[in-house]
Amino acid sequence: MAAEFPRLDGCLKNGRIATIPADDALKAELGRLVMAALPRRDAYTERELTAALGELGDEPVALRRLLVDLRLFGRDRDGSRYWLA
Repeated sequence: MAAEFPRLDGCLKNGRIATIPADDALKAELGRLVMAALPRRDAYTERELTAALGELGDEPVALRRLLVDLRLFGRDRDGSRYWLA
């Protein structure tokens, strides 16, 4: 998977997402990597999405926030349910 995103090499460690880049273009690319790696589901609970993101990186809550910020995922106001945007 990481081979498809060579610009993100600096964010990965041992095949896992170790850091979230500051650059907006790299954040968008990281979002694409995460979306490609996530299991396809119509909706997730907060716990389910956090667990799935924990398989991909060291900071699953930050990754979840990134997906919402990039508008790749929508969420309920209370953050209890997430869905593909």
